[in-house]
Amino acid sequence: MTVSANCNKPTATKYTPITTDSVDNHSTEDAAYGNQLSCSSDTSFNTTVYNLPSANEYAYGIWLYSSSDNSFHTSTVYNLDANNQAYGIRLLYSSGNSFVTTTVYNLPSANEYAYGIWLYSSSDNSFSSGSISDINAPTWWDFYSDASSHGNSAEDITISSFPTTISFTYDNGIKLKSVVIPPADPAGRQNTSNDMHVTEVTAAS
Repeated sequence: MTVSANCNKPTATKYTPITTDSVDNHSTEDAAYGNQLSCSSDTSFNTTVYNLPSANEYAYGIWLYSSSDNSFHTSTVYNLDANNQAYGIRLLYSSGNSFVTTTVYNLPSANEYAYGIWLYSSSDNSFSSGSISDINAPTWWDFYSDASSHGNSAEDITISSFPTTISFTYDNGIKLKSVVIPPADPAGRQNTSNDMHVTEVTAAS
């Protein structure tokens, strides 16, 4: 399924498209991009994005804008650094994409947000096998999807800091991240050390 969207270049930040298989040490004054697809479909990738410094604004590892039915067979995103917002994988108006064996780690953002995987108005995407860890910011989530994203799924994704492998489907939004400090064991019980923080985005999540 393809979500309709304006296929002009996004205007929120400087637009620097790079679609090579390996991207490192690339930045602009305001933003750093790795693999960025705009209005692309039916393309296959093996992608590694790393060491993207962004002094002022944003860092994006893999960014899909109005792009559908693409396949990322092996994707590794790490060492993205942004003052305001850092995204490992960011989908905007993009549907029907598949990500297999995806690894995202070490995404710090000093002032605002950091997300391992972030979806907005993007449906029927799948994420199977991989891991997300070391996402750090005042507000951060390993996996975030807004209420207008439907039919997405994740299978066998390992979330750290206490490694927990999860599979899930959802609707109407979800926010999910690892537990930094696990809760105390209930009286007479021992936990399984598989803790996860899951939060609804709307009352209908």
